This record gives sequence, C-alpha cells and structure tokens, in this order.
Amino acid sequence: MDGRGLQSRKVSLRVLRRVLEQGAYTNLVLGPELDKGGLEGADRTLATTLVQSTLRHRNFLRPLLMEASRNGQLPKKLEPLLLLGSAQLLLLDRVPDHAALDTSVRLVKTEGLHRYSGLVNGLLRTLQRQRSHALARRSAPDAPLSWLGPAPSWLVTRWARRLGDHQARTLQRRLSEPAAIDLRLLQNQDPIQWAERLGADIIPGAPKRLTLQSGHPPKLPGFHEGAWVVQDRNAAQVVEQLPLGGRRVLDVCAAPGGKTTHLRQQHPEAELHAIELHSHRADLVRAALERCHQKGIVHCADARELLPCLGSFDRIVLDAPCTGLGTLRRHPEIGIRRPENSPKQAQILQKELLEVAVDALSPGGFLIYAVCSLEPEEGEQVIQSLLARHSNLKLSPTPIATTGQGWLGLDGDGDGFFFALVEKCT
Repeated sequence: MDGRGLQSRKVSLRVLRRVLEQGAYTNLVLGPELDKGGLEGADRTLATTLVQSTLRHRNFLRPLLMEASRNGQLPKKLEPLLLLGSAQLLLLDRVPDHAALDTSVRLVKTEGLHRYSGLVNGLLRTLQRQRSHALARRSAPDAPLSWLGPAPSWLVTRWARRLGDHQARTLQRRLSEPAAIDLRLLQNQDPIQWAERLGADIIPGAPKRLTLQSGHPPKLPGFHEGAWVVQDRNAAQVVEQLPLGGRRVLDVCAAPGGKTTHLRQQHPEAELHAIELHSHRADLVRAALERCHQKGIVHCADARELLPCLGSFDRIVLDAPCTGLGTLRRHPEIGIRRPENSPKQAQILQKELLEVAVDALSPGGFLIYAVCSLEPEEGEQVIQSLLARHSNLKLSPTPIATTGQGWLGLDGDGDGFFFALVEKCT
C-alpha cells in the first residue's frame, strides 16, 4: 500500500474520531481535514467515500463487529478504526481486501496502539470470511430495519408504523446512498451550459436546478461568481410554495443563506430581512447574498426578541430549528445523536418561533413553516396547535399541496421536509 493510500485512511480516521468521539459534524470537519492532510484528486475522493460509507452503514457494521468479538464488546478507542476497516471489506468493492487489512493494522500502530494490532487483524479477518453471509443477512426480507441505513432503530420503527414496512425499508435504503449535491442557478444562467461545464444533470421538472454526484462546491466554477448556490431540491421547492408579490419579506433562521438568496430571486423588489441567532452563521448569510450580488438586511439576533421590533411582513419563511432527521443521508451522524424524545423536545422552540412569526405577519400575508424532518411532532402537530390557537389563520393550497401542507423526500429523493403555507385572514 503506497503512502497516499495510507494517508487517505489516516485523514478518514481523524474525521471519524472527531465525529464519533467529539460530537463534530462531518460537513464542518471533513473539508478542513482533507486540506490539512494535503489530499487532492483520487485520494480526496477516497477519504470522503470512506468517511461517508462508514457513517451511513454504522448501524450494520457495528453489530457484526460485536458478534465477531469474543465478549460481544468493542474497545472504545478501536471502534472508529474497526468501523473504517469493516466498511472497506464489506461495502467498497474497489478497495482490495489486502489494502483494507494492511492499512487497518498499520493505523493501529501509527496511533500507538500496537498491542491491539492482533485483535484488529483477527476481527477484520473474521468479517472477511463472513462477508457473503453478512451481506445475505442484510438483503433478507426480514433483515433488521436499522441495518439498511443510518436511521436509528427507534426512528425506523416509527416509520414502519406510520408508512408501512415496505416504505420504511425503501426510505432507509435510499438514505444509505450517497447524497447528491443540488444547485440552484441564478437569473439569466443557462442550465445546459452549466450542466456541461460542471458535469451535472438537470433535475427533471426543474430546469433551473442541477444535481452533482460529488464535488467540493467552493472549488467548482461559478461558485464564487454567484452563478449558482447550493440548495437541496426540496428546500428549493419549499421556498417556491410562497406566493409571489411580497413587499416586506422575512427569512427566519436564515443560515446558511440558500433560502435568503432564493427569496431575493423570487421577490426582487421587496425589502428583504433575514434573522440568524449565531454570528458565524449570520456571516454565512451575508456572504451568500454578497456572492450572488444581492441585497438584504441580515440581523444577528434571537428572532423571539427581535421580531416584535421589526414591524410586519407580508411574506415570511420560517425554516425552524429541528432534529434534522430528514437529512440523514447528508448527515448520518444525526442518527447516532438524536434520542427518541428529540422530536417532542424540538417542538418547544418551534412553537415559540412560529408564534412570534405569525404575530409579525400582515393581514392577508403568507407564511411558510418548514422543518427538515419527517416526524409529525415537528410538522403536523405544530401546525395543528397553531391553528387551534389562532382563528384568523388558515392553511392555503400550494402548487404541490392542495391541503396547504405536505411532505417532501418520502421517496428518498432530496432531503426530507415538512412544510405548511399559512395565510392570515384580513
């Protein structure tokens, strides 16, 4: 195994340790670690694939490793390394077995864990021998739902009750696939030209949106020039359910800025405001507007405190803080960190933000409430509670939801969202 192959795995292991042991998020640490490790081209792609495959399939790999262990336990300090090695052996056909085994043992030694090299080698060789049987078990109709993707057992059990076993299995399998990178073109940009230039595909039915299978957006042509922005296809659809014609438009919980730039594109003459609680995230919104050559007023504040001071708005988008469980394909580590009561807990802040947002909504105005979660506690229940408290609010039909509310991503295409369009009666 050449030094670059080992370096790719060293970087992958560093990222996995930060995510699994320190609570970091992959999207925030992967890029900097790849840069720090000096990885480019195929080495960078390999490290990215190793990290993402390990995290997406952890629910499958970890039980197999525990079965292979004599006492049914894994030394905590070895778990990220063993998961990384087993992902290569069981899931990545293009990685030769000898490379997966050799680099795993070498990583143990480079980390100063020499006395565990025999254990690591033995466990991984056991999985190598059991590979066909293990993969057959996962393909069986009665395979544990959690084995099929990154959603935890409690969540897929809920999906099976609500959606049926077949759809729950289909959704979990789709979440185990690599997440696409969706792009939204700005005005006057030629989709065919940009698709060819970026090696992207035009999303069917959405001529101004492209999708890429891989890539690092800040290094792609057109990013810094503001020709396009990164925005999941379903996040874009949510914004587009808001009726046009806004005069004062507000984006609550605006970071990283995709919705804000989209609202400016949809409402070019409006007075546009965006609120974000954290300063570093408010800076992301400002940077997105500047990169896209757009204007807007960005406030760094708690919306619950600021909104009563800003006057009324006739168009509001509230993409509320949530569990993020609809983004598991993009952020598989969320499945490790969210307990079963997390959707109910998230509801508290969601209701508080929604209350101040509807207070700021002008009579005759429209508000989109959205969460990147498929759980009823964060979606339908929040809206039902809102409508029960406010007789002057009603759901308004949208182009894709005649009832005024709906779900996106249940088929596994794009992130999972709930949205509702609320109108304040005059």
